[in-house]
This record gives sequence, C-alpha cells and structure tokens, in this order.
Amino acid sequence: MIKKWCLYLVLIPVVVLSMGANKQKNPPKVGEKGPRIILFNGGRPWQGEGKAKMFSSAGCKVTSLDSRYLDGFGGATLKVNVGDTVEPDPFDGITKTLDLKKLISCKLIIFHNISEKNLSAILTPERVAILHEYVEKGGNILFTINAPRTLETLLPVKPGDYEDANDFPLQATRPAGNGFEIFPEKLPVFKQFRVCELLPGCEVLSMICTEDGNPVTPYIARRQIGKGTVTFLNTESQYAHQLKEYSNWAYSNAFLVAVAANSGNIKLDAEKFITKMQDIPERKQVGEVAVDVKTPELGITEVSSAPVIADNVATFGDGSKVQLLDNGSVSVTFPGEEKPFIKKFSVPEISYSSDRTFFNAATAEANDEAATITAADIKWAVKSFTVDGNKAVITYTAPDSEMRWVFTAGKLQLDGRIFSGVAEHIEVVKCPLLLNTIHFKSELTPVKPLFARRNSCYSPPRGYAEFDMTGEKDADTYSWAFFGSGQPFELLVCEDSVYLANIASPQSISPKMIRKKGSPVIENSRSQNWGRIHAPAQTADYWHWFSRGPERGHNDYLAMYQFLRQYYRRQVGLKELPVYPNARYTHQITKDEQEAVRDAAAKVGFRFLRLTGCEEPADVSFSPRRFDLVSGLKAKGVSSSIWTAGSYVQGDGGWIYQNHPEWFVRDKKGKIFAYGNGRYPVIDINNEDYLQWYFSIAKPAVEAGIGWVYRDMDGAAANCINYAKPESPHGMASQIRVYKFFHELGCRVGIEGMNPLVIDEYWYRPALYQPFAGNEFSLVGSVPSGNFWEALELDFFRTGMFGCFITIELSGYTFQFDRVKDEVVRVNRLVSLVPKFNEALDNTGMPFIRETEFGTTWIGEKGGALFFWNPAKKVTVDLPQGWKIKGVDGNVLTDVQPDAIYLLEKAN
Repeated sequence: MIKKWCLYLVLIPVVVLSMGANKQKNPPKVGEKGPRIILFNGGRPWQGEGKAKMFSSAGCKVTSLDSRYLDGFGGATLKVNVGDTVEPDPFDGITKTLDLKKLISCKLIIFHNISEKNLSAILTPERVAILHEYVEKGGNILFTINAPRTLETLLPVKPGDYEDANDFPLQATRPAGNGFEIFPEKLPVFKQFRVCELLPGCEVLSMICTEDGNPVTPYIARRQIGKGTVTFLNTESQYAHQLKEYSNWAYSNAFLVAVAANSGNIKLDAEKFITKMQDIPERKQVGEVAVDVKTPELGITEVSSAPVIADNVATFGDGSKVQLLDNGSVSVTFPGEEKPFIKKFSVPEISYSSDRTFFNAATAEANDEAATITAADIKWAVKSFTVDGNKAVITYTAPDSEMRWVFTAGKLQLDGRIFSGVAEHIEVVKCPLLLNTIHFKSELTPVKPLFARRNSCYSPPRGYAEFDMTGEKDADTYSWAFFGSGQPFELLVCEDSVYLANIASPQSISPKMIRKKGSPVIENSRSQNWGRIHAPAQTADYWHWFSRGPERGHNDYLAMYQFLRQYYRRQVGLKELPVYPNARYTHQITKDEQEAVRDAAAKVGFRFLRLTGCEEPADVSFSPRRFDLVSGLKAKGVSSSIWTAGSYVQGDGGWIYQNHPEWFVRDKKGKIFAYGNGRYPVIDINNEDYLQWYFSIAKPAVEAGIGWVYRDMDGAAANCINYAKPESPHGMASQIRVYKFFHELGCRVGIEGMNPLVIDEYWYRPALYQPFAGNEFSLVGSVPSGNFWEALELDFFRTGMFGCFITIELSGYTFQFDRVKDEVVRVNRLVSLVPKFNEALDNTGMPFIRETEFGTTWIGEKGGALFFWNPAKKVTVDLPQGWKIKGVDGNVLTDVQPDAIYLLEKAN
C-alpha cells in the first residue's frame, strides 16, 4: 500500500501565514481514556497526528492541533503531495481551544515542533494572559526548545541563543523521580540547544553538562505559578536531518512522554515507546539425522485419454469422477475414494460491473474504491454433457447466452508426493452483458480436516495463519487474492490427507474456505476476474488436488509455493532471478552520511542498495539526474534498488497528470479513479502509449545500474477497470509485460503484494502481522519491506535459510548508533552473514528449499547449500551423483554449530 510513513521524503516545508483570517474549527480529539491534554504540534500534519496518537496510546485524551488547525502557523505545507496544485487552507483551531472555561479540565498543554517565530504569532498577549490564568488555577504547560523569548512571565528560564551540540559532546543528567529510571543516567544532547538563564525561584530538573561534568545550561527547568507549573524542555522531537539527532534516539518518544507525565503530574506509560525487539528464537540440539538433497520432481500432467460418461458421471482414466446432478451442479470424487470430496459444486454465477463505489475496510490503507458488482440473473439450463478430447464438458444455455463448464483430470508431482487432481474452467460462448467476474461455490467434505495454511500480506489476519477447520469453532480464511495479496494456492491439512488448489495460469482470483462451528462441511468459494469484457470469455483452469497421507511438515507448503513460482514464470517467459540481501539507508541523513552508508554497504558485501525515492513519480525515479549516483554505486559492485509508484501518481501536480490525462483509469462519467480517497490517481496499465513511455525512461536507468525495482501498490493493479473504454480487461497481461521488460534487462522486480511472478515485497509491520517466528517458511523467496527496526525483528539467518532477506537499514550500523535498543548488535551479526548468503546464492542459483530438523537444504542447477539453525551431532547427507560437500571429505558432518553454512558442489 501507499506508505504514509514516508510521505515526508520529498516534501519541502512551506509556511502559510493567514494572520487569523481562516475559519474556526474545533480540532480533533484522540483517545477515550485518561487525563485530558492539549497538543500544539507544527510541521507536516502527519507529524502532529503521530505525536497525538503517541500520547493517546500512553494513556490520555488528546486535543490535537496539528498544522491544519494552527491558523497557518504550523510552518509546513498542508498538501498531501508537495506537487499538488492547490494549497489547502488551514483552520483556526487555536481560538476555541484557548478558551479559559475549556482549559479548566485540561491537565497539560504542550507546545511542540513550532518555530519561535510562529509560536510568537500564536501566543498573542491576550492568549498569554489566558495561559497565565490557566496555570494559576492549577494547569500545567510544557514548552520545548522554541519557546519565545517574550514569555518571561511564564517560563522558568530566559531563553538565549541557539547552539549546535554536534560541535562538542554534551550530555544531560537524568531527572530524578518516578518515570525516569527507565532511561540512561546520562542523556545525550543532540544538535540544537539554547543557552538559558534560570529565573529566580525556578528549579532545574536536568542540567546539560560537558563530558567532565561541568554545567552548561538547564535541560529541563520548571516554574511554579499559583497552583500550576510551566516546564521548559531544551530539545525537541521533530523530523531529523542527520542520523545522530534527538528524534532518532532510541528513547526519544519515551522521554518526551515521561517529561509530559512529570510536567502535568499525570500517569502515562512511557516505557511502551522504548522499542523492544523480539528475542532470537531458541535453538534445539539435533542428534543424528539423515537428509536427502536431490533435484525435485515438479510438474503437472493431464490424463490424455478420453473420459467415459455414463449415467451423468464422467470417469477419467485415472479414476477421477465428475457427476452432473439434476440441478446442474456437480460433485467431484478423487481416485480411490468412495465418496465425493467436492459436493454441491453449483453452476458458476456471472456478475457484471457498472461503475465504482466507495467503501471502508479495515485493511484498506489506500485502495478504498471498488467496482460495483451486480449478479446477473441468468437461468442456466443443462443442454448436454459430452466428451471433447480428454475433457468432459457440460454445456448450459439461457436466452441469448451459452456457457461451457470444462473438466480435465491430471497428476501433480510435488517433490516426491503424488496428487490426483481435477481441473475446471468456464467458457462463456455468448452473453449480452459486459462480463466482470465469475463466482464458484462448493462444499468440501474431507475426512478429519485439521487446518488451512495461509499467508496473506493485507487480508486479516495479516501474515501467516492456520485456521482451525475441525468444526470445533468458526473458521474463515477470508478472501485473499492470488497475484495480489496472498499465497497463490489453497492448502487444507487433514489427519491423513492434503488438499491443494491453484489456478493454471496467472489470473486475478480470490478464494475462501469457511467452516462454521458444528457444520459437517467446509464452504469453499472463489471469484475469478476478467476485468470488463464482452463474450466470448474464458477463465483459466483451476486445479483441485488430493493426496492421501499426512502432511510432510512444512515441506508440502514450500514445494507448492516454489513449484508455482517456477511454473508461472516459465509459462509467461520470466527469467528466474533469485533474491539477494538488500540494504538501504534512512532518508533522515545528510548527503555525506548517505555516501558513508553506501561505502559501508559495499564493504560488507551487499549486492543491492535501496536509494532514496519514496513517494516520487516514475519520471523522477528513472531520471538521468540519478545516473551519476547509480553509476558510482555500480563501480563499487553494488546495484541500485529503487522505490517506484506501481501504476499511480502522487496528486495532480506531476508531469504525467499534467501532460497525459488520457492515461488514467476513469469512471463512466469520466472522473479519474484514485487510491487513498482520491489522493493517488491510478494509471491504466493497459494503455499502450503509457507503457511505451515507461519502457523508454526505465531502460536507460537500468542500463546505468538500477538492478532492483520495487513497484508500490502493484498488487492492486490487476483489478483496475477503466470505464472510459468500451472494454477493459484486467491488468495482469500488461503487468507481465512490465515484469518481463525488467527481467530481460536482468533487473529484479518486487511488488507490494504477493505475486509468484516476481518478488513478494509487501510492507511488514510487526504490530499488524501475525508473528512469523517459527513460521519463517511462509516467507520463502520474499523480501518484505519495513521500517529499519522491523527488519531486525525477524532473524536474518532464520529468514535467509528460506531465501527471504528483509531489507536492512545500515545507517545505524555505519555510525554505530542505536536508534532502538540493540540495533547495532543485531546488525553486526547479520552483516557477517551477508557474504555467506551471497556465496550460497552464487553457488546455487535459484534454490529449491526444503525444511529439515536442523534448518534447510538448498539445491539448484549449479549447486546447493546446507543451513544450520540448530546445532547437530551428526548429519549424513544423501547427495546427487557426482556432488560433494565443499571442504569436507565424504558426506557426513559432525558437531555442526549454529549459523553454519555448507556449500554443495559438483565434483570435478
């Protein structure tokens, strides 16, 4: 999804002075419990929103005046995208908020991240008088570093000049009292502070000192006025411009909350804002084991003989049976089984779309519009049940309409396990409607079902989940989209069998399994999308696979995912490009610091480094202005990785929007369709002129050294319908053209979503996802994006042994600076592993990965590798003929230590 957390990367602060001329509006209230505080927070609106949410999460109710409510004195543009053509008008939320009658119930007022000039304009003499009376009556105020010099009647200090703490090392003493014991005894002082004079009768809670302990100026000071207090904090948590700044400090948010709690004499939970990363999963000693490392057998084979139809039952050569029932529905029985596994497989239902509609969904971060889907009222009647080659065909008719339901039997070889299967697809021969989607419903009746395995990046619950399918409680796998938001297959684990299902070729599809508590069956449904087209139309085959025998740990899941990745890519002509460890740097650092990180990445051995570029249009992402940087990195042995908008633009001010409005998706009235409630106009990826322009700017950029392109929101692109055209097929074919274009140039492609054609690179946030610890197998071959510390939540070795390398932010490592506790320690460990994983990938190529008791095994066309998470006493390795373990005599390993990696190679 569109990453709201990185909007600031290309935004330039703009001061909009309204001099109180704007309409008054009550600012929003955030939080429902705890003491009431008022927060004045300047800068970009999202900065104020973030701080308000932080304080509410700490345990209070917040009246939040971000820049939208500061009457033009917030110090920054209010535009969602800096290139937008219109600057929104700010509201005056100050006047109504600073009403003495309303302030009486407020425990604390905070003025934060507002320049001294703008704060002086906000705090007129009349408002200062109100604040003075508020404090006298028992209120409390917290000012940060930019408190105006004119507030001597309120402040505990006389603020002086601004000094740069980076010129010499300074530290502040930890304040005494409850709530501060969670912080270090010596607090680092970053960047600016002010030399202040403590006013008579005021107290110092914390003092800035030199390294040898000599006092410099107050860090925290307080003044008692009547029944209340005014506190001054000689720093501020705002958008950083270099690495070692207060806002990047591991304790910055927690410390601000603690100071606020102390200033207002209220109880807030500061400790929750000290990020604590998960512990590395426990290791277990392995005794004597044997592993088989051989090239997997993977493939689908159709039954070639013609089925036999008798008494409305089609029997295929392998024993599979499809029975046509009186109402036109079917049942499916797998070979060797007495009862149907799939029952009440009803006649597929066609739907059509007429326009777009707005919707709200818990998982819709930016994609909050959808097509209005209407079920077609078509009364289908069975015309015939016939044989066509190796297929059984049911033909249905209705007035002016004809549809064929085509069945095929086959076999799936899945790395040593055989599945029997039946595939089915729909051919709409004729129909007067503009076709959009076709819906399938059935009941699954497995013996002793246990659970469904599912990994989905955006459908709840996000991440990997196992759904109880025993019938002891309600279970719903939710709808997840193949080639968009979820794994490209269904998997149901039973006590003595496994059911799988997948589509035979890339097509947008959403399946779901539901078992209601006490129900004897599992309700199974799926929707397949065409876009918006006229008949004739055909869906791709959908295979239903069944195999007797218990599940093989996680290896059936791993084999299926890797098989389909290989199967689909070869089908559409996409090269196999394995993922490699990928580094990046924060955007909150100087150009010199960026260069230092680039050097560090090259020295460590990273092959790819993600550059800045979040929230920029394609013409900027691939601009020749970046070529010198890209070429310079290439000379160091590092390919550039870049963020790009998949097929949308930011607002209405960019080059594409201004020059090619005909390239955008529209509703039937001609209005441009946009993600994010109208903020991000969507490009019609099927527009040929757009594609040719895109290819023309991307090719020289890749040739200059861009080796990895992340396409934001591309998981949603397949379902965009352009109502400005007579017909609008789904975008999958055009997406494949884009992916193939990059792959032919040797450039990796990641998309925000899950798509086996390319790299799964969705935005991973631990707070929103199911824990992956212990389930890292479900991340096979993916590269989730994340904020810098989120990448460290997942152990680099545990994910790496499954071919998953979450992008690592190297800024803290480069300058040995913890932005969260233990950051440097964790990155020190993982960077030592990067060359080892690179070597394993170079040795193997695209690996086929199996899980073992000690870790994983890899095998590819060129070689293989063994990865040991758990220590092992003795491992006997069954190798392919003519292969060896590099550096080892024979095929037995003894006393193997954790994090060991052994390469497998062909003997000379």
